[in-house]
Amino acid sequence: MPEHVHPEFPESRLHNPLIEQGWTTAVSSTHSHLASTTRVKRGNWDRFRIAATDQALAPAAFLETEKNYLPRIAAGARIVEEDAEYVTFEHQPCPKFRVALPLLRPWLASGYKNQQEANDAWKERIEALAATLGLSHDQACTDTSRLFYLPRRPINGPPAETATLKGMPCDIFALPAVTRGKATGAKPNAVHFEARGAYDGGPWVTQDWQPWPVFLLACRLAFV
Repeated sequence: MPEHVHPEFPESRLHNPLIEQGWTTAVSSTHSHLASTTRVKRGNWDRFRIAATDQALAPAAFLETEKNYLPRIAAGARIVEEDAEYVTFEHQPCPKFRVALPLLRPWLASGYKNQQEANDAWKERIEALAATLGLSHDQACTDTSRLFYLPRRPINGPPAETATLKGMPCDIFALPAVTRGKATGAKPNAVHFEARGAYDGGPWVTQDWQPWPVFLLACRLAFV
């Protein structure tokens, strides 16, 4: 059960697998939490649009297929702005959360021949974690340069929402590897990822992460 949260804290596509795994977890809403627009590269949209059979539903289909948004978030999506480089879609408000998982054992980039080999090995473990939780992850956020990000929110954005789950550290190295067809430096002792549209709303409470060890901030990855 979540720790330090309102009794009505709901289970969801994000939280159920975390609870089932029994991992210690900290969840925080991201800077773009509940955003209702998404900007994408024009080329990616054009390639998808040309192949789409229903042009009216293409924006929603693009967000579901290419951005892994849930159907309820993508429903009714439409283009509200476009130029030669980017296209902006408007859609339903999209909940986005970052999750921090303290690791059972540290991970050392210095244990590999070079940084690229270390990045590849770390990315493979993130893919394994995503598969274990049943989430699709942001392919652009699996490198070790994304390691040191604190939770934040825009000044005029929605209130921050956070929660913690009490459990055991995640043994990310014991997770089964992912078959490639199914896969959607530093010393990090924790994994952060972001989930889009995975939370159905509810009474969270804002938490102070100060009691958490500093190593919690060592790694940040994004799941969508």
